[in-house]
Amino acid sequence: MTKTSFRSEFVTAAREAPRLFFAPLVGAIQAVRKEARRTPTEQNKEKQDSLHGFRKQRS
Repeated sequence: MTKTSFRSEFVTAAREAPRLFFAPLVGAIQAVRKEARRTPTEQNKEKQDSLHGFRKQRS
């Protein structure tokens, strides 16, 4: 096991902190972009499938 100095540990933690802090925001932005890239036909198909499945269950 190697010994690390307090300074090197501090610098490493300081570099990683912004990544950890902004990770949820970055993930949310990526999800919104992914959803926006979907074609309108994919979105319509998903809506129709969910309604069709619901009607099948009720009859």
